[in-house]
Amino acid sequence: MIRFRNVLSLLLVLPLAGCASKNSKTWYPIEETKDLVSSTDHAAGYCLVGDSRTVAIYWALTGSMSDNTVAKIANDSVVFAASVGEGYSYLKDTVLPLIDPYVGEGTKVAVLTGVNDIGQISTDSYISLLEDTASAYASRGASLYYVYVNPVSDDLAPSGTTLTNDKVNEWNREMRQGLSEDVPCIDINAKITGHIEWADFLHYENSTNLTIYEDLMEELDSKDQ
Repeated sequence: MIRFRNVLSLLLVLPLAGCASKNSKTWYPIEETKDLVSSTDHAAGYCLVGDSRTVAIYWALTGSMSDNTVAKIANDSVVFAASVGEGYSYLKDTVLPLIDPYVGEGTKVAVLTGVNDIGQISTDSYISLLEDTASAYASRGASLYYVYVNPVSDDLAPSGTTLTNDKVNEWNREMRQGLSEDVPCIDINAKITGHIEWADFLHYENSTNLTIYEDLMEELDSKDQ
């Protein structure tokens, strides 16, 4: 179960959390959200797809903590499609079809799943899916990125867990080595390691989630289409 402290105080300062130049971006701050629809002629600028960690980013940005599954477009530009506890199968069967109407010329799709799949499936399955998806997106003028799995806390890990940072790092190495240049990888680990505020061994507090969001969006902005 994800928990976060000081949500109200965070929301009071959220519009000031980034530098002034970020306020002109359509991705920050979040001012309006809408449910995703099955048909639209409006391609999103960005799609962030993931698991509970992506849900937590959405919660930190909006203060809306009522849903464990998020299917929203924010500011008519940033799609959030994520669900707690999900991974490869959810990505393949639910999320990619869900965001498909929003993927068009100039769309940048960031895949943040993987932490729930470590030790469950091989990275080969991910690599094949991402390569095929990237090829399909490229024909539509869109691009796909894989975001390396961010750290867990070995110190806070509950008894019996098999998920460790060593396994996270091995997963990321295999993804890096297996993916072609058609699926660029984004690594935020170095930026947040040593500066993480933990909610539990797997999840982060709002301040860290906001940092991850800003770093990710800046990385996406810096990428050539």
